[in-house]
Amino acid sequence: MTITVTGSGCVWSNYGQNCKPIISSITPASGPAGQAYPIRATISGMNITTTGTTVHFGPVTISDVSANGVQGFLSFDVPKLMPSGGEVPPMVLQPGDYNVYVTNANGTSNTLTFTLTR
Repeated sequence: MTITVTGSGCVWSNYGQNCKPIISSITPASGPAGQAYPIRATISGMNITTTGTTVHFGPVTISDVSANGVQGFLSFDVPKLMPSGGEVPPMVLQPGDYNVYVTNANGTSNTLTFTLTR
């Protein structure tokens, strides 16, 4: 038997409970664009697993981000380049707003915005 509670993001079954991740904040929520300015951001929320989480930052996917053993918090380096295929060099991410969300084995989170400034 599987029971889904609408709006909660959780599914209960004979095998236990699985809840999709929910992100409540990104700290900092903005920072300067450009490779010369590295930024380490922290996502906080619920149902963020300690391993196997992927961060989606605009067009960039950061795979298998570890929460360093702390469930609910996830730190990552804000990407400054968009990888390219083939012989084309990577593109610098321009100033602007970028959608950020996470995925893990339990599903896809809501989306928050990170702003790269000039």
